[in-house]
Amino acid sequence: MKKIYYPWLLALLVAFSCSDEADPNEDENGCNTSTITLTLENTWAYTGQTLTLKGEHICKGGLTSVTVNGTAASTSGVTESNILFTIPEITGDSATVVVTFGDFSITVGKIAIFPGNGTWAEVASFPGTGRVDARAFTVEHKVYVVRGNQLSVTYDPKNYDDVHSFDPATGTWTALSPQDKLNQIQFETAPAKNGLIFLDQPTQELYYYNPLGNTFNAIERPTLRSFNYGFMIDGETYYAQAAINGNYLYIIKYNEAGDTWELVHYSMYAEDEYFYFMGGFEADGKAYLAIKRGDKYDEIQMISFDPATKTIENLPALSLAGAPSQELSYLFTIGKLGYFLERGSAHTDSQTSWVDTPPSNRLYIFNTVAKQWHTTTPPHPGMPWSGTSFTVDGRGFLGLGAVQASRITYPQKFYEFIPR
Repeated sequence: MKKIYYPWLLALLVAFSCSDEADPNEDENGCNTSTITLTLENTWAYTGQTLTLKGEHICKGGLTSVTVNGTAASTSGVTESNILFTIPEITGDSATVVVTFGDFSITVGKIAIFPGNGTWAEVASFPGTGRVDARAFTVEHKVYVVRGNQLSVTYDPKNYDDVHSFDPATGTWTALSPQDKLNQIQFETAPAKNGLIFLDQPTQELYYYNPLGNTFNAIERPTLRSFNYGFMIDGETYYAQAAINGNYLYIIKYNEAGDTWELVHYSMYAEDEYFYFMGGFEADGKAYLAIKRGDKYDEIQMISFDPATKTIENLPALSLAGAPSQELSYLFTIGKLGYFLERGSAHTDSQTSWVDTPPSNRLYIFNTVAKQWHTTTPPHPGMPWSGTSFTVDGRGFLGLGAVQASRITYPQKFYEFIPR
């Protein structure tokens, strides 16, 4: 019998047999894991930070999870070229990032987890006289340091009137023209868009000092005169005030264009007890204020103020039980982390001055994303009491102040905190 072959039929059978063989790299959603590439450019991150995994051929529908040291991370904005994920709360100072698509996992790599750790690096010393209680503010990427004094047995310390600027780009200091008005600052100052707002003690005038034009302009004085703590949000000046026996919280805003003050928040914050401010900072359009309440001597309460809603939110408190000092001073902000230092104490009598409770090396850090406190203790060659600190271009610096050895001294050194 003559056999007849039909090539087209054979090709069809081969095609059907090949289509029945599943691609081992392809899942039921058609996601081919063999073509996915992922990279993470960050070498470190802090808890609550959102990072981007960059790649190609990412299967949006096939993503199962992103884990950091085995803990699931929340994801958002998944596309074919990137995955956004947020660092969860984990233990340890390093973490492995793993991305899973169905049964297929990709180990992207390791990153350092930065809960605020770092080291101090010495930078150029302050060229003026060493001092405590100097004020620093930032204008156009430069820092200006004014005022300050040395402790005096006469109980009437002389405030300095010199002005110095610091350029972080070059790491250099420049001495500017002295200003008599700056040695008569009363109450807390407030940073402004182009300078510093302060109350002049002899005249009781409120001034706006602009170091660029070297001008002092008298401005409208608010009805509420309790200048407790000044801060900025999105380039605008605010004062937080503890008023009427320290029970009520007021927040006022300065409208520079019209030279007016506006009451933007008022509430009974601490009924039947006083409170005062330990400092504060700005992050993501909100202010974060550290508060000490009279009935909680070893605790610092953090609150946030949202100018959009004009409301405050109570955030987790920090216990200072067992710490040498139960008060804090604000240092600087790096990323979304606000750094604080123990305040310590010093005394003056008729014969001498001394620092009796120097700050320890411990730093207290508030993470505005995770809304949690963290502590770290990087070595410091001599943590000063009542030093001067500032944030400029996302970098944090601390210097000046007083140090107690065989006698009290006023170092001129400055240090930058280098995160790792």
